[in-house]
Amino acid sequence: MTLFKKILQLSAITIIISTLICCGKYFVKPTQDIVPVHFKSATELTSAIRSGEITSLDLLNLYLNRIQRYNNEINAVVALDIAAARARATEADRALAQGKIWGPLHGLPMTVKDVFEVAGMPATSGDPVLKDYIPKRNAIAVQRLIDAGAIVFGKTNVPYHAMDIQSYNEIYGTTNNPWDLSRTPGGSSGGSAAALAVGFTALELGSDIAGSVRFPPHYTGVFGHKTTFGIVPRYGHIPPMPGRVPPKAVEKLRGAGLDINEEAHPDIELLKDRQIWLEIYNQMMAGSLPLDEMLVERQKKQQARWAEFFESYDVLLAPVAPTVAFPHDHEGTLLSRSLEINGQKKPMLNNMAWTYMAIVSGLPATVAPVGLSDSGLPVGIQIIGARFEDRTTIDFARGLSETIGGFVAPPGYED
Repeated sequence: MTLFKKILQLSAITIIISTLICCGKYFVKPTQDIVPVHFKSATELTSAIRSGEITSLDLLNLYLNRIQRYNNEINAVVALDIAAARARATEADRALAQGKIWGPLHGLPMTVKDVFEVAGMPATSGDPVLKDYIPKRNAIAVQRLIDAGAIVFGKTNVPYHAMDIQSYNEIYGTTNNPWDLSRTPGGSSGGSAAALAVGFTALELGSDIAGSVRFPPHYTGVFGHKTTFGIVPRYGHIPPMPGRVPPKAVEKLRGAGLDINEEAHPDIELLKDRQIWLEIYNQMMAGSLPLDEMLVERQKKQQARWAEFFESYDVLLAPVAPTVAFPHDHEGTLLSRSLEINGQKKPMLNNMAWTYMAIVSGLPATVAPVGLSDSGLPVGIQIIGARFEDRTTIDFARGLSETIGGFVAPPGYED
């Protein structure tokens, strides 16, 4: 039984994404000195910048060269501010030479999902009405990254108002999955994940209200993390308007000393979670905040059930979606489309069944790549933790990648 099928069997019982781990085909982890710079993690790159192994400007130019080389076919990066980015990278290198460090992300070039306001760059959320909208200030989350030393040089593609699990819109067109250009990289952070997968950036700021920072990593083979609700400020986000799976992976985890209970699960009903999520989503889109008190009480009951589960367990492993990346389908809407699962047509909206859980209860959830499906497409796993245990799910993802393998570059984009 493949790990993907195993995950599906077990399932019965805002937001930063990154490549994080070195690449290596079929999880044969390469030695550190042969990992291409563009696939090194944000941590490795910030360390390299500080030690003088690479300058911020050189790293920025490397990313820009890769975007020029590959972005026409991927269409992940939809807006650039090259002049401002090069000026800030030069300033970062000059500051470092003077012994000044701006923060933990000093001099690191990165991209941001095109739902966040970035001063001087378009912020469209895929809406033609916002095609010419250029914010004068940064979203709070973006500003915090900049304050930590990051250099935001580009924006990545999204669906209209981030309301789809595919990434396309009338302004910028369709983003393709680098593993198979006929397939979607997911949504709504699809441009983010695709950019990471082909080495356009090592760090991305995404967002997630129903799986938007979890579907794309699952479909493209990178890492993603949905934070505990409230940790990442929402101000400046639009909307609202201004290969192969390694055999017996579970046994490898047991062999690494983990105590795994394949029957344990929280006392949660997926259908009930979906209903609560729909009510929360509708109220948020209507601007009805704070939420209705009765809805908040239902949320609290769900949170209590999760809290009881996490008294005994550190994390819950669950699928992200019932399929790997699927072919582009722009007919109708997310509500009217369907997917074929095990030979049967199912509503595409059902893909979100496992991502609602973390949203409704405000839980952190990290997605990590665990291998390739029989068709050679990436498969990810969702690691859900207790509220505010973001470091736990991220650390588990790191340990998981060390045990069964991590990021693998899409064929044709390794160099």
